[in-house]
Amino acid sequence: MWQLADDVLSVGAWFDWISPLAATIQTVIRGGGVIRSVPTSWGLSRPEIKAILRNSGIDAWGLVYSGAYVYYRVRREDAQRADAVWDAMMTSAQAGSAQRGGVGGAAVIAVAVVVAVVVALVAGGAI
Repeated sequence: MWQLADDVLSVGAWFDWISPLAATIQTVIRGGGVIRSVPTSWGLSRPEIKAILRNSGIDAWGLVYSGAYVYYRVRREDAQRADAVWDAMMTSAQAGSAQRGGVGGAAVIAVAVVVAVVVALVAGGAI
């Protein structure tokens, strides 16, 4: 039954042309950008992804679910910093998971926010 529901949603997503078009228009208006992704298995919503990046001083737009990933766009000069935010978040979450025997979604988000703030402070020269 769940497979049928997933198949129906996949077919419906094929007709979703507005989200990619809106993302492309935003990219043109912002003068370009590069595409990055976050696995949906991390359990982060689009607003959470955007907030984590924003807390690191990174402007993200055009967030779109597609299969196992949420794709988003950032300015070319922010792409490496965006990757570093997720790398740091996952490293922290994996270390915490090994120590505590598991990390809930709220804990992962809290770690992500702390890491994002530290990355932003380091990038801004405050630390």
